[in-house]
Amino acid sequence: MCFKAQQIYKVVYKLGVVMPLIPRWRYMTDATKAVVKKADFSAFLIILSLTILRAFLNWIIIAVIIYAALQFLNRKQAMAELLT
Repeated sequence: MCFKAQQIYKVVYKLGVVMPLIPRWRYMTDATKAVVKKADFSAFLIILSLTILRAFLNWIIIAVIIYAALQFLNRKQAMAELLT
């Protein structure tokens, strides 16, 4: 962080100014607030599930690739039988 940024940070910190993530929250309608909260909850669940299932993620990806390859080979074999 450069010197000027450090000075600004110190001034803002001393004044107790907190920058909100959504600056217009109080002006938003209830429906818009609900959408933001729902998206926040969904993002939290995705991060939590990826954290828990991180050990299994590689195996899941490998299983999906194998499944797709088998489906492709079965379709190719069925097409060959259909043509003969």
